[in-house]
Amino acid sequence: MNLFLKPINREGRAYLIPAGEEDKKSLLSLRDDFVHCRIDQPRNVKHHRMFWAVARKCFDNWRDGDFKNVYDFVEAIKLECGYVRRVKRLDGSVYTYPKSISFTAADQKEFDVFYDKFIELMSFYFDTSVYTLENEAEDSN
Repeated sequence: MNLFLKPINREGRAYLIPAGEEDKKSLLSLRDDFVHCRIDQPRNVKHHRMFWAVARKCFDNWRDGDFKNVYDFVEAIKLECGYVRRVKRLDGSVYTYPKSISFTAADQKEFDVFYDKFIELMSFYFDTSVYTLENEAEDSN
């Protein structure tokens, strides 16, 4: 069961209340017992678009010929930032590959951590500030 809940903080106590009528009905249908839940913060679309704008701008200004397209460039960035999964192969060796940043694969908190590493890495490679990278990316869109 997926519910949208709104966090409320009152007098030092935190509460989660249903975000709408359907969520309220679903919540009321639960037995009076403990439940296990996983809380994800929905992704910020503007933040995701900013990432791709900065990535595109950096790709366009990267050394010629290193990457076929912006998606390959981003995969290399994920590896460099340590945003990876490691899987043990049958022969015992370890295979490392980039994790997904799709909306279904990474919640906002996880994406924030990746984005901060990404922007720091690009600031280093282009010897510029985060502010400059983000502003130039916004101006080019």
